[in-house]
Amino acid sequence: MSVPPPLLPTRARRRPGAFGFGLAGLVIVVLGACRMYNLEKKLGPDDADFFARVNYIITSQERKIFLELPESERPAFKEEFW
Repeated sequence: MSVPPPLLPTRARRRPGAFGFGLAGLVIVVLGACRMYNLEKKLGPDDADFFARVNYIITSQERKIFLELPESERPAFKEEFW
């Protein structure tokens, strides 16, 4: 007669995709931040000067909008901002 193997304690299992979703979210955030950083570095002298002046008072949403605007629309944004 054979003896059954001893029962091992079971550990709480995590959902298999939880770590993957968290890692994917982190990658998206990092890539988004890198994209905004690259857009800031490509600003012309006038836009960079404006950006330096408002750096502490501009919201993250306003910053994103400004950086994604075409150069022709940035003067109107600056006027509206002030």
